[in-house]
Amino acid sequence: MVLAKKSEALTPQDELEIQSPLRKFKSMFPNKPLEKHQPLDLLFLAPVIGEPRNVIVRDLGSVQSDWLARELLRAYFHENGISPAVSLNAIPVPHVFDILARR
Repeated sequence: MVLAKKSEALTPQDELEIQSPLRKFKSMFPNKPLEKHQPLDLLFLAPVIGEPRNVIVRDLGSVQSDWLARELLRAYFHENGISPAVSLNAIPVPHVFDILARR
């Protein structure tokens, strides 16, 4: 959400609408750090007409939110990303932001 606010892409209405999916996403993770060197699988399902995109965190749960899916990908894979380790170990997907923008 910080990146969206900085780029002024987040309206007050958007901010209200994403609160519930964001809370659900945060609550899926345990209250302790995840184990180092263990993969964390994030699956972004193909969109279904009339429904928000589904983001699945393997073994932890899922949440439906177009905004959350787009911003997670942007945060980790756009330009340098927020985690160089994630960016280096990810399988590159060409035009991923174009695909999400079509939704």
